[in-house]
Amino acid sequence: MLKKNSLTWQTISLHWLTGLAFIAVFAIGLYMVDLPRGPEKGEWIGLHKSLGTLILLAASVRLFWRLKEGAIKAASVMPVWQDIAAKCVHGLLLIACCNPGHAYIGDRHEYWKWARY
Repeated sequence: MLKKNSLTWQTISLHWLTGLAFIAVFAIGLYMVDLPRGPEKGEWIGLHKSLGTLILLAASVRLFWRLKEGAIKAASVMPVWQDIAAKCVHGLLLIACCNPGHAYIGDRHEYWKWARY
């Protein structure tokens, strides 16, 4: 498929690690929203934050790896609208990976303390 410009195993691993972890954190977030206040919800929130921090780390490593390796060409020819849509979705996912930093800052600011749990 990508013989000429093949991906390294590190690039593929970072890609799938980040993607699967993102899905897991999203699912945990959906699950814990409806939980009543209490110790169980606090444990789920702690897990959600910890995994979010790991995603931030993996996404940062992946970003630096991408800058090192450079962008690859598409595996096949696709219409312009699909290329634009793919780039937009990747951009949105990269923005979403920055959310752990936003949550960390917001969690430590006194103004937001009322909204916890």
